Amino acid sequence: MNNELIKSQTLQLYFFGALFFLATFLTVLVLWPFFNSIAIAFVLAIVFKPVTRYFESKLKLGKGWSAVLAIMVVLLAIILPLSLLFSQILNEARGVDRKS
Repeated sequence: MNNELIKSQTLQLYFFGALFFLATFLTVLVLWPFFNSIAIAFVLAIVFKPVTRYFESKLKLGKGWSAVLAIMVVLLAIILPLSLLFSQILNEARGVDRKS
C-alpha cells in the first residue's frame, strides 16, 4: 500500500509539473507579440523611478500624483519628440516618393 501511495504521488507530481509547463508555454505564446512593449515599459519604469521619488519627496505629492506627473514627463521628454521625429521622416519619405 505504501508503494502504491508513492506511485500515485509521483504520478501526480509529473502530471501537475507537465500542466505547469504547458500553462507557462501557452502564457508565453500569448504574450510574445507584446514582448517589445513590455520590455520598453519595464525599462522606462526603472529609468524614471528616481523622478517619481523626487516628486514624492520634494514636492510632497502622494504616490499616485507623483506617478501621473512622471508619466507626463515621459510623454513630454520622450514620446512627443519621437513622434514628431517619425512624423518628419514620414513626410520626407512621402516627398521623395512624389518626386520620382
